[in-house]
Amino acid sequence: MAWQDQATAVSSIGLRLAAYVFLRWIPTPVCPPIIYTLFALYIPSFIASYLGRSQYDVIADEVDVKVHNTQANGQPQSYADAVAGSSPDNDDGGHSTTAQEDFDVEETIILEKKGPKVLKTLLTGLPSPTSRFISIATFLINLGLVLAATDLIYRAKVQYPSNDLSFARLGYVSDSEAKLLVREPDRANLPIYVSVRNLDPHSGVADSGWRSYGPITNLSNDTDYTSAISIPLPRTIGRAGRNKYEYVTSNNHKGFITSAPRIGYTSEPDGKFTFLTSSCIIPRFPYNPFKHPLSIPGFKHLAKVLPSLDAQFMLFLGDFIYIDVPKRFGYHVEDYRRDYRQVYASPDWPAVSQNLSWIHVIDDHEIANDFDLNTEDHETSLYQTAIEPWNNYQGAVNPPVARKSSIYNRDRTDATYFEFTQGPATFFMMDTRRYRDLNAGLPANETGKSMLGNEQLHDLLAFLARPVPRGVRWKFVVSSVPFTKNWKVNNLDTWAGFLDERQKILEAMWDVGLKGGVGVVVLSGDRHEFASTAFPPPLGGKWPLSSTVHEFSTSPLSQFYLPIPSYRQTDDDDVLVKYIAEGNSKFGSVTIESPEASDQSLLKFRLFIDGEEAWNSILLSPPMLKGKGRTSLTKTTAMSTQADLGAKALAAKDYASAITHYTNALKTANSPLWFTNRSTAYHRAGQYDLALQDAEAGVLAARQRARRELITAAQMRRAIALYSLGRLGDSRLVLTWVRKLNEKEKSLGVWQLKVANEYEKLPEDSEGRKVTVTEVPDEAKLPEVGKTVVAEEKGKAVTQVPQTSTTPAQTPKEKIRHEWYQSSNKVTITIFAKGIPKEKAEVTIAEDSVEVNFPIGANSSYNYSLDNLYERISPSESTFSITPNKLEITLHKTSGTKWPALESATRVPALATTDDIKDSTPQTPASTAEKAPSYPTSSKHGPKNWDALAISALAAESTGDNKLGGDDDDEADPLHGFFKKLYKDADPDTKRAMMKSYTESNGTALSTNWADVKKKPVETNPPEGVEAKSWGK
Repeated sequence: MAWQDQATAVSSIGLRLAAYVFLRWIPTPVCPPIIYTLFALYIPSFIASYLGRSQYDVIADEVDVKVHNTQANGQPQSYADAVAGSSPDNDDGGHSTTAQEDFDVEETIILEKKGPKVLKTLLTGLPSPTSRFISIATFLINLGLVLAATDLIYRAKVQYPSNDLSFARLGYVSDSEAKLLVREPDRANLPIYVSVRNLDPHSGVADSGWRSYGPITNLSNDTDYTSAISIPLPRTIGRAGRNKYEYVTSNNHKGFITSAPRIGYTSEPDGKFTFLTSSCIIPRFPYNPFKHPLSIPGFKHLAKVLPSLDAQFMLFLGDFIYIDVPKRFGYHVEDYRRDYRQVYASPDWPAVSQNLSWIHVIDDHEIANDFDLNTEDHETSLYQTAIEPWNNYQGAVNPPVARKSSIYNRDRTDATYFEFTQGPATFFMMDTRRYRDLNAGLPANETGKSMLGNEQLHDLLAFLARPVPRGVRWKFVVSSVPFTKNWKVNNLDTWAGFLDERQKILEAMWDVGLKGGVGVVVLSGDRHEFASTAFPPPLGGKWPLSSTVHEFSTSPLSQFYLPIPSYRQTDDDDVLVKYIAEGNSKFGSVTIESPEASDQSLLKFRLFIDGEEAWNSILLSPPMLKGKGRTSLTKTTAMSTQADLGAKALAAKDYASAITHYTNALKTANSPLWFTNRSTAYHRAGQYDLALQDAEAGVLAARQRARRELITAAQMRRAIALYSLGRLGDSRLVLTWVRKLNEKEKSLGVWQLKVANEYEKLPEDSEGRKVTVTEVPDEAKLPEVGKTVVAEEKGKAVTQVPQTSTTPAQTPKEKIRHEWYQSSNKVTITIFAKGIPKEKAEVTIAEDSVEVNFPIGANSSYNYSLDNLYERISPSESTFSITPNKLEITLHKTSGTKWPALESATRVPALATTDDIKDSTPQTPASTAEKAPSYPTSSKHGPKNWDALAISALAAESTGDNKLGGDDDDEADPLHGFFKKLYKDADPDTKRAMMKSYTESNGTALSTNWADVKKKPVETNPPEGVEAKSWGK
């Protein structure tokens, strides 16, 4: 291939790829210079290729050479020659004869006319050898791509500056006020009035006639001819106060207003409160040459479903304009104003704004890409240039600015972050651009690095700590950038770059859940993808699991998306719930309901992609704490109350009552959690068939909600039930699905070991080895709401034994457990045991020890002792109390030191008492006078005496009294119980070491040393005589 052909093909293919990326994938400013440069190279190389083309191919080239011999007469001989050498043969009269050779060369070239090579020409951009038409066509393809890119970049700016745009749009609407933005450049239409009338004759509004507001008498270029009008809405007589109004402006614009429900209420009659959320729009993308230059495809998708949603407002999370995409035309105020006008001039805008309120936060592309210059510390003309049009078009009709944290109910006058309460929800709309430190200026976890700035952070924390009005059940924190750190592309621009400040906010959010009754949700955008993320509180802390914070990050409304996944969960701090990258148009619908029969509010999130519902999720607000909430609405048969009672009964091992309560709760909703918990109750009551049925129903219900953690829990219960039914092959397979869902699932490793051991004991042809389960159970196993699995089972119901006494039966000795927690001045130890006889219980509290003893039945007793407390306490100020279900000891510290363990590490008490191992355990080195060695440890509870643990396991084995098994392991062998208890009581590093070593070694190794295990993979090391094989082979 000649050089000109190579240059033509390379420049053409490169141009087409760049144009495709720019027009259909991502309209980055990087692409236009590449497109124009390649086209400039393509033109001369194409011309050179076209002029130098040959229309024929040489098929064959033959050369024939013919030789001819001839005789030629020479000159006559001289006299001397003739005398000297005459020949008798010379009879030609004295002349000589010469032989000569003649050559005839013939070249035969066979030519074939080339074909047009249509496909090659059209794909590569090379000229056709024979077809001028096809050559022109392929050139025009490249020319068309260049013109399309030019059209996308310049046409709207040149032809549609929208200087004459006149419009009116709704901003923030409360139950008593509506804000309206008006633009009118034609002074002939001044003054402007707004007339409003009520459309609902049954709303309770005293006057339903037209009311006039205004006038606007002066509009100038200072505000780009915009002005905001506040319209009072007449108060309504009734509960919700959500009414419809019509407005008409004197410059010929009209629309409808729906007043917000009053604070603490939802709308009537459906009892729902709905709003929308999304971010990021750009006109005419993906590019379509036949669409209006200002068309916005995402608006069309939104308009299609908007009538069915009955939304109160659109909460837009930034990037309403893209000042630098596909090209920045300047840095002047007019450049920003033009982009806002073009969005509002879009032919698709009226369909999504005439009946819908829009409120906004600001993000980077409304200033500059990844803007991170703290304007409080640095004067920046760019920010001032950008914020003035944003305030005129967006901020002027936004909700009220946030309240100062130090002064009650006093608004900040110059803030660009907002706060409002509406219906059952309260909102804090953050500004994540104006006050932030440089993204890459400090490490992500640097103390003091801030996205919000000091004042905004304190205002946000005050918002989270502030008590809410009655009936408000959700707090929404609105961020233009994702709160999760799971997005890995440009993550320093998200909260992943501000981890210290994020942790402060998270703890304040968890505190909201700790108080009960109110849930916290983060709404964000920016990434052009969707992800739902959960932020559970740390295990073992003061926050309950119900304090978990959820984030819904949704974008774009109308922009590009990248088909390459960029979200990845790397730890258990930010837990992936759902991730969807695909879709040029995404928005979320948030609906809040407050059922009359429950003190827990229900939040339903629905994700729409390209106008179709793609996913949904339901959240419940944290339950009310005792003594709080709307007591008039509380009913003992409410689903949440029944579920709470079931949970309490399950914890107290009252399985019959737990089954009854969960059955009542499941009459109202097919909750996967309730199915799973009832499965647990059935299993522990010995009803394994019913336990399996509920577990499979839980799997189906969890899959319907797309909740990975609930699917995992239900599959785990399913595996346990199958094990108890002797279906070990099925149980073994289900556990592999559990591991696939979450390899860190609690007790997964223990159960895999237990099932594997029992499986190997079965004969090859045993029924227990067969595999009959499928990962997704039969849909028929999920009962309709109101119908329970119990009703379909005959002869297997668990009957509740009537209580004959108010005093509960005593807890068996092996089931008694204890736990402890502390504050700055107290340590509380709780021993969970029913029926402790108050008159016979002995509690001895000394400065450095605690001892508890009480009888169990006629021939046994329970003893709990701490012989060497971590620090000395004050016995006189310490107390204890005995209730029907527990014994609680409160130790008063003598200093405010935080205890890492109940006992000092300088002396290690044996875990098994003398009575437990007496006469049943042979002498071992650990039981002799010589003290067993102790080892350094990172455990929060101090070092463990492994010899004592082993002795306790041996003692349990010899006496048949296995106290180390769990609730689902009543008949477990002592060694299994030992390892189960070892894992349960271990610190996080030890648990990680045990799980990593066990899973990576395929069950052949178990280590508790995280320092060694974390360095490298743990190799499979089977016992002697055993061959290691892949799972299932």
